[in-house]
Amino acid sequence: MAQLDSARATLSETEYIRARHAITEMQRVLDCVDALGRGDFVRVGQLINESHRSLRDDYTVSCPELDTAVEASLAAGALGSRMVGGGFG
Repeated sequence: MAQLDSARATLSETEYIRARHAITEMQRVLDCVDALGRGDFVRVGQLINESHRSLRDDYTVSCPELDTAVEASLAAGALGSRMVGGGFG
């Protein structure tokens, strides 16, 4: 993130937030592997939720319908929920 932040002035807002998503998502994957290894499923759920927020806000690939599905699954007791796939196939 430090390298991205140092280059922020040279990037458009879209380039910056998309790169931020990629960087933070890579860290979330590493953190998730660690949490799974410890059996910390609450933390895994938090990371999955953070991933969805980042996909929605930084990568801008969600939509109201997907956000509603995520919210409904969390309201029903899921520890974490995120969109999967981008509808490209």
